[in-house]
Amino acid sequence: MSASGKIDKYGLSLETPSVYTNYKRVIHCYGSFGLAFLYFVPEELPLGENKKRDGQNVYDIYYRMRDWDAAVDILRNEKPVWFFFDNYNNGIIKTESEEVGEEEAQ
Repeated sequence: MSASGKIDKYGLSLETPSVYTNYKRVIHCYGSFGLAFLYFVPEELPLGENKKRDGQNVYDIYYRMRDWDAAVDILRNEKPVWFFFDNYNNGIIKTESEEVGEEEAQ
């Protein structure tokens, strides 16, 4: 049930306090793996369970709100960025290895 692929596009969403969910920010990532929703949850609320939706290439991944800036920074400033979902329901966004001091691609 693992999946991986390059993230080709992403979108950001901010929820108002009146929206009843345990998350308040979402990143939508699109690529060859399908669609991944990265949900960012305040510290005082419980995290959801990471999962692949039945019969779909759609992944729900939960992070703490403190990870929002790092995730947005990776998506905005790194190339390429990859999404991984493993057999233990871990969701990962990551870059490839780079040389120390290498400038980012423009």
